[in-house]
Amino acid sequence: MRRNAIAVLLMAFALIPGVASAQRRPRSHPSRTVPPEKLDERISQVRQLAARAPAMAEEVKPLLALAEEFRVEARQKVEAGQAYSAGRLAGASSSIAEAVEMMVGAHMKTPLRADLVRPPRYREGSPEQEAARELGMAYFRMAQLDFFSRQPGAGKIVDLARLSRRLYQEGRAAYDRDEVTAARQLAVASRELSSAFEKYIQAQLPEELPPPPKVDRE
Repeated sequence: MRRNAIAVLLMAFALIPGVASAQRRPRSHPSRTVPPEKLDERISQVRQLAARAPAMAEEVKPLLALAEEFRVEARQKVEAGQAYSAGRLAGASSSIAEAVEMMVGAHMKTPLRADLVRPPRYREGSPEQEAARELGMAYFRMAQLDFFSRQPGAGKIVDLARLSRRLYQEGRAAYDRDEVTAARQLAVASRELSSAFEKYIQAQLPEELPPPPKVDRE
């Protein structure tokens, strides 16, 4: 029964954006994937950013504490030779940091990082279309949370799922108010928290189970 549950879990992973083929999903806001050895610096940068908005700094404090906890756990897994779990935990930590950056950006009404470095001619549609696309991606990720919420270890991070749903709803409301930049940022934050939830659950898989193969993306 345990093997069947793990098999179903791995099949579900194949449906997750970033694991599924890029041809099967629209291009979304690029996540900032941080190498494990630089996570400490990344978390510190985001904490400093949040400090510029005192109200947000208090709200995201538990998230940054969880990102730090996952970073420490990832380092411990590396030292124990558990590379797969270490990678998943580091990814969860990085996703939380990205979500916090997006939350602070939406609160402070600052442009998305991608828009600062990507000329308009390289964008994929109008701001409204890109916001709608990000909300669609966030909605897809949330649809899988019910499954992951039933897996071992999910109780520890149930607040991530709740916050992911709340941020999506706030992003949808911002879109209806024509606040498309905030809508995109909140959608990205929602998606990153869902991603962090999933990565943490993946890290709980037995280490003796071989990790899924890596396939080069076209």
